Amino acid sequence: MRYRLKFTLVVAFSVLVTLGPLVMIDVVVRWVAVEQGRSDFKSMAHTMVSHAENMLDSAVGSLEILSREGMDACSPVNIRRLGEVVFTRAGVKEVGIADAQGRMLCSNYGASFVELGTDLGVAAPGADSLAPALMGAVNLSMVPTRLASRTALGIRRKTDTGSLIAFVEPKAIFLDLLHGHMQDNSHARLELAGGAAIMASGESAEWVREADPDFVEITAASSRYPISVVLSGPRFAFTQPYAEIQGYAKVGSGMLSLAFLILMGFYARNRPSLEGEIDEAMRNGEFVAHYQPIIDVARGRVCGCEALIRWRKPDGKLVSPDLFVPIAEAGGQIMPMTKKLMERVVADLAPMFRQTSDFYVSINLVAEHFEDDKIVRDVRRLFGGSGIGTSSLVFEITERRPLRDIAAARKTVGALQGLGARVALDDAGTGHGGLAYIQGLGMDIIKIDRMFVEAIGTAAVSAPIVDALLELGDQLDMSIIAEGVETEAQFAYLRERGARYIQGYLFSPPLPPQALARFVASFNRAKSVAGKGVDEIVIERTA
Repeated sequence: MRYRLKFTLVVAFSVLVTLGPLVMIDVVVRWVAVEQGRSDFKSMAHTMVSHAENMLDSAVGSLEILSREGMDACSPVNIRRLGEVVFTRAGVKEVGIADAQGRMLCSNYGASFVELGTDLGVAAPGADSLAPALMGAVNLSMVPTRLASRTALGIRRKTDTGSLIAFVEPKAIFLDLLHGHMQDNSHARLELAGGAAIMASGESAEWVREADPDFVEITAASSRYPISVVLSGPRFAFTQPYAEIQGYAKVGSGMLSLAFLILMGFYARNRPSLEGEIDEAMRNGEFVAHYQPIIDVARGRVCGCEALIRWRKPDGKLVSPDLFVPIAEAGGQIMPMTKKLMERVVADLAPMFRQTSDFYVSINLVAEHFEDDKIVRDVRRLFGGSGIGTSSLVFEITERRPLRDIAAARKTVGALQGLGARVALDDAGTGHGGLAYIQGLGMDIIKIDRMFVEAIGTAAVSAPIVDALLELGDQLDMSIIAEGVETEAQFAYLRERGARYIQGYLFSPPLPPQALARFVASFNRAKSVAGKGVDEIVIERTA
């Protein structure tokens, strides 16, 4: 059900005329708003469950692989193997080996003795998506982590001698789709069977119940894992977008009942979903590009930038990409959106590229771009004769979403490189491909995900992954870009280990095109950052 309100509104109008315009207009508007909100909640909940299932598939698959390999002893070789699994699986923070008493003996971080207990939590039902050998052998529970006051989703796979356990970051499997006023008035929760919360957002469930005893609540349960998504919100949260039309209707409710019916029916039928708003925004040119500079530390210059899409509403407000990019990817709109982004890059940066050839721009692609050669044709058409040579382009593919056809992807990567462009593996270490993508697709650049950079200078233990990626790039003679660098400690750590290319808020946030040009000119007038303290660099970049 999307906006099937015509018949309902006709019946409602008849009752409205009989019982009184003032009362019935309010009742009809509220009913329509709540039913539409209920429908939106159902769609959101099923999308969130699907995302969680995909992430759990990846983690459970890693444990099954390790089980088949007979991973039951804490030898140096096995510990290294655990580290390889963590590197290639999205959201998995740690994988360990536990004995029959529930004591974790070692993990990818080395030998350790952690008392986890024998309570294995909630068993997976053994649905069709799991191999028969896994039925009843996989359990999920919330477990403590190495970081104080932090918990993770523990996935245990029974073995002959004990169990294998994977620690999954809750935010990796929790896709938060609440936005706008709904985030301020509603509650979203991902939980285990039995009610143990994995992660939540928005207001608390208690607040929603107190705000409206007749609140709307939708629950979507996974058929493959013992998890479910619960969305709840007070009815006034759904009626809020309708407040303006409700107010106008009340003014002339008696004489204008028929006009109100027509207006309400038209509004309900044509009220756009978020997908519809995205389509309209693309037609109206509301999507713009901001550019985050990439610094060549050795040369002390801005060597390039990453083009990042932004949604600028007619009132000037910017919509966070976290709110619309996942919807665009799920609805197939990411392809035309990427094309619009490339058109913006040509319009914004062509003058800069005509003045210098020592600069490049990086553009994000998704897995669907690598299923055929359409992106190659678009690149050739849009950038040919534009002033931005294809040798000045880098195309990033995220590791977070798997490539469905590796052979087709390899062909597309080769075609882009044939034009002179380079291809980068974005979010390295967080997803499905890892070394397989680097070796099989012939990548040119590795980008270290901000998740690992954030761990530098804290009590976390993810910095070794940064070291491993830097060493990997050196061995394969590939460029390494560390993104998400925001502190002096992170920059100093990376520079000491030979990281040459840096991207992050320490130097600059994403900028509009005019601000980018000013930043590049100002920064490149400064001296080399090699061998300098961070304070000197920050002073020079703002001179």
